[in-house]
Amino acid sequence: MAGLAELRTALYGVLSTIDDLSVYVTTPETNPNYPALLIQPATATFTSVLARQGGQDVYEFDLVILVSGADLEVAQEALDTYLALSGPNSVRQRINENPKLGLVGDLSRTTARIERMESYGITQSRDPEIRDFGAVLRLIVRTTG
Repeated sequence: MAGLAELRTALYGVLSTIDDLSVYVTTPETNPNYPALLIQPATATFTSVLARQGGQDVYEFDLVILVSGADLEVAQEALDTYLALSGPNSVRQRINENPKLGLVGDLSRTTARIERMESYGITQSRDPEIRDFGAVLRLIVRTTG
C-alpha cells in the first residue's frame, strides 16, 4: 500500500513531464515560478485495524494550478490548457495515461483519477502586488494493501 510520501513523489514524477510547468510537492515559502502546480494533500480515509488485510486507503489531493494573473485574458487561456481533457499541457491527460502513477511492486495496487475542478479564478498571492490566476483539480488516489 502506498503512503503519502510515495504518492507525492509519484505524482511529481508524472506531472513534472509537462513542459515548462513548475511542480511543487510542498508549498513554497515564496511565490512559485509560473506556471506552477502545487501538490497538496487534502484529506485521507484510512483502513480500520480489522480491514488491514486487503484494505484500502483513499487520499485526496488538491492539485493547485497557478499562472500569472498580470493579463487576465492570457491567464485564462493558459490555465485552460492545463485543465483540458487532452493536449500537451493537460494535467488530466497525464493522470489518465498513468493511473498507477508509475508505482511498481506492492505499491502498484494504486489508482488515481481527477474527479472535479474547484476554485477557478483570481487568487491572492503572498505578495499583494502579484495576482495569481488558478484552479484546483481534486485528485482521488486509492491504494490497497
